[in-house]
Amino acid sequence: MQLKFTNREISEMNINELLKVINNPEVLENSRLNARESFDELVKEYYLKQNAFTPLNSLPKCSKRSLIKLWVVFKNSKKPEGWTSRYYSIDFPHERELFEDKELIEIRLKYEGIHFVKNFYGYNKPLSGYKKLYNLAMNYYRQGRVLHMKFYLNTIYEQQENGELMPKELFGWSIDSIK
Repeated sequence: MQLKFTNREISEMNINELLKVINNPEVLENSRLNARESFDELVKEYYLKQNAFTPLNSLPKCSKRSLIKLWVVFKNSKKPEGWTSRYYSIDFPHERELFEDKELIEIRLKYEGIHFVKNFYGYNKPLSGYKKLYNLAMNYYRQGRVLHMKFYLNTIYEQQENGELMPKELFGWSIDSIK
């Protein structure tokens, strides 16, 4: 049996609840579409009124609180294995607030995989920090400077085979895999 929500119920939901409805395959498609519209309106009205999407309101890079981590291995003629660098996303306050709901993020990861950061606000509307880091990584790639790169979801950790806790890897790229 699929879940169904009335327009009134949807209009009374907060952003976290709306995202759970939008990304729950057990909810009727019509209810999910209504929740998507309501979510878009909330983002436009609430966050645009507060100028939430201006660079002045963005939060600084932080190895613990940034949502996305980019790990890059650059080519280097003196060191054949290259040299590594880490970059952390600059996020908006409301985005970090949404990522505090671990259940929501795990649901989106389960049903959408890495595409939820690529389509965070809708199709081809990525999470702001991810978009900036992706553009940076592609810039390095076009310059021919990259050996490997990986994107991580910096707020969700998973245990590795060696017992170490590491951020959840979203996807990676390596020059070895292209040859």
